Amino acid sequence: RQARLPNFQKPTIVITAKTLKIDPQIYTRGIKAALIASGRSDSEILRVKSLNYLENILLKESARARGFDDAVILNTNGIVTECTTSNIFFVIKNKLVTPPLELGILPGITRAVCLDIADSLGLGYRERKIRPKDIRQAREAFITNSILEIAPVVKIGNVGLGDEPDYLINKGRPGEVTKLMRAAYKREVMLELSRLSTGD
Repeated sequence: RQARLPNFQKPTIVITAKTLKIDPQIYTRGIKAALIASGRSDSEILRVKSLNYLENILLKESARARGFDDAVILNTNGIVTECTTSNIFFVIKNKLVTPPLELGILPGITRAVCLDIADSLGLGYRERKIRPKDIRQAREAFITNSILEIAPVVKIGNVGLGDEPDYLINKGRPGEVTKLMRAAYKREVMLELSRLSTGD
């Protein structure tokens, strides 16, 4: 076997389309996520958005088997990275906190927009390493991606990580910062759609 990259070939482009069905109750009920340790490192390869979602699919299925909606993925150093198909934010000490890109997380477009929105609203944010113990200081949490946009996380389960009980965030309800960010994000989407339709 030769461990070499092949000569450049013209890429094949395949596009599929289907109707997406999102339960609107996600935004009022919130999402429950399980903390799950993985063998993930901070390799930059993980920042490539490819079709290799096997690890993420298995992690999500593991979380669902335990009664959760998604998984909050910990890397080999026990640091919070992201969820299976989204980035994650916490409100800790009145400031937005999210894992840094240097951990090998996917640089989500919605994540980047949320950082800009946080600045414009005067909320401020920090990109820093977050450990499971830090989550217990969070009074809000939400995940971001281009499909769900901004969805609240109301419970994080300490699955397989010692005897710590599950952590109920904001008494199991979406928080005010999350609602503020979601409303601001929807305004940004409408503005962008308006610009696209008028050609500005």
